[in-house]
Amino acid sequence: MNRLQQRLEVVLIPIDNFCEPYSSGPSSPAGEELDWKSPLGQTISPMQVIYRETSATWVNVHDLLHFLDVTPTTVSFLWASEESGFRHLYLVTSSLLGNSVNGVRDEMSQISSSPDDSHTNTANLHPRIVNKVALTGGEWEVLGRNLWMDSARQIIYFQGLRESPLEKHLYAVSLRSPGNVSLLTKRGYSYTVDFNQDCTILVQTYCNIQELPTCEVKSVTQTCTNGSVNGLVLTSLGFLLEGGAPENPHYCPSIYNPRLHNGEVLYAMVFKPHNFTLGVKYPTILNVYGGPEVQTVNNTFKGMRQLRMHMLAAQGYCVICVDSRGSRHRGVKFESYLRCRMGTVELADQVEVLKILAEQLGYIDMNRVAIHGWSYGGYLSLMGLVQYPDVFRVAIAGAPVTNWEYYDTGYTERYMNLPENNRQGYTAGSVLSYINKFPEEENRLLIIHGLIDENVHFFHTSQLINCLIKANKPYQLQVYPNERHSLRNLEASKHYETTLLSFLQNNL
Repeated sequence: MNRLQQRLEVVLIPIDNFCEPYSSGPSSPAGEELDWKSPLGQTISPMQVIYRETSATWVNVHDLLHFLDVTPTTVSFLWASEESGFRHLYLVTSSLLGNSVNGVRDEMSQISSSPDDSHTNTANLHPRIVNKVALTGGEWEVLGRNLWMDSARQIIYFQGLRESPLEKHLYAVSLRSPGNVSLLTKRGYSYTVDFNQDCTILVQTYCNIQELPTCEVKSVTQTCTNGSVNGLVLTSLGFLLEGGAPENPHYCPSIYNPRLHNGEVLYAMVFKPHNFTLGVKYPTILNVYGGPEVQTVNNTFKGMRQLRMHMLAAQGYCVICVDSRGSRHRGVKFESYLRCRMGTVELADQVEVLKILAEQLGYIDMNRVAIHGWSYGGYLSLMGLVQYPDVFRVAIAGAPVTNWEYYDTGYTERYMNLPENNRQGYTAGSVLSYINKFPEEENRLLIIHGLIDENVHFFHTSQLINCLIKANKPYQLQVYPNERHSLRNLEASKHYETTLLSFLQNNL
């Protein structure tokens, strides 16, 4: 992939390029012309680009590459692309160059003399697609991991989101009948699946927001002889784990799908206070992430991953999670909404949904709203306090990014472009640009950070507090000297939960 991550190439490298046969002869002197044969006389095969993909935004990397056949003249493989706006599966056949010594010498000569970094004059660096067939399609996404191939039946199994962006299901499609996709799991649940090598047995774990995970083993048989996926039958062989309803099902969160003023539908999850009484308004915490590559709202039972939300709900708080534009699993247009403007657009969606839910539910106290998140969520918690100080009374920012020029270049440049190409975006997306907008009142800002954070380095927070000090702005800081990006020690986790709850109870 190029640095802007807008061009991805699949390169075929013959195995013999990795072999270095033993030779007792002397090494070639420096500067001697390479004769393109190994010491034992074998021809060295050229590398060849067999597929190229470009994007006006960025190319999302996935694991869906499966080779079907390689001949001296062609290579065929399964590949996933978001060229339609959603990730879908394709059967690609690419033509290969011959492996003559002179051909290699000529091509390498062109490479060495080409002034263009893309080597546009070299045939082996241009994919020659013989055939490309879309196996799936539509306004839904094939998940970027896990693809199973039943070579005998020519059937591909994969997971996707055709039924709902909130539910991961198992599907099948036949190479003999592209576009005919069959659903193999039950709607209303979300699944994780794995197959044995010949795709005759699978293990599926499934749950939904109100049911604990169930793990079941199934056999896969085919009743049709023509290889149609419509003839697939899954038969239960037994359960490894049976879920069912949790002990207190009324504590489970609820999912809402509010519509923004522009017509876009988002998804939100609400944890009602455990002491809920009709007619009472409750202090509310917007638990935010808001960045790319993450989905916080889906129809799954998250268990341990939602303990903090349940703890806060048990203490009388309403907790809300929102997947704003820019989050994953909603297609290229939805995800690329924040391109080159991270930190400046996400909170508008979050706040609009918060206000819609407050009006719809009737028990959210809009005068007592906190914003809290970690990592990208910590970054947006800081932005929330400066962009919407009248909405958020307090902000608790965990391990926050404060300036994108301090963060990992591969991640940042994918979404923000290079700094020299997007100076305005980097400035507008930096928390440090808004120091004077932080509130003058005490007890409205708590910053939490591990001192040896290997992801969002503590340097982010040190630069922020240095600026806050210069501007004479109040803040509270909780440092964990031995913690990384995620708190890993029980003592630190308990201290963090206590600090969070204490700050909310004293100031919200």
